[in-house]
Amino acid sequence: MSQKIGLGWIYGEVKNPDASPPTHPCLVPFSELPVHQQIKDALFRNVVHAFLIPTAVTKTAVTDVGFNPSGNDTIHEIKTQANVLTGIIDKLPNGRRKSVALTKLEDASMWAVKTAAVGDD
Repeated sequence: MSQKIGLGWIYGEVKNPDASPPTHPCLVPFSELPVHQQIKDALFRNVVHAFLIPTAVTKTAVTDVGFNPSGNDTIHEIKTQANVLTGIIDKLPNGRRKSVALTKLEDASMWAVKTAAVGDD
């Protein structure tokens, strides 16, 4: 969106590239976007980064700490600590066991975040 702002776009209820100045409804702080838009943006960002960053220099992150629409401190801490442990695992030799460790950590982080967000049954 910073590119659009640099080109003179402003906030508007509807996207209108032909207006003067052009308008877009997503020119608001990320935290003010609807949750579906935040999810779409996070997914798009991760897909783009997967293709742009060479594998040799990619740092593994099992969770996106920046994505926490609820602002829940426990969720932030779970994601932060999962990524700290990921950094340690990243230093291990590549192979099946390392891959399994990262997958299991991602699973554990996902379930912990889900429990923090909606509780447990």
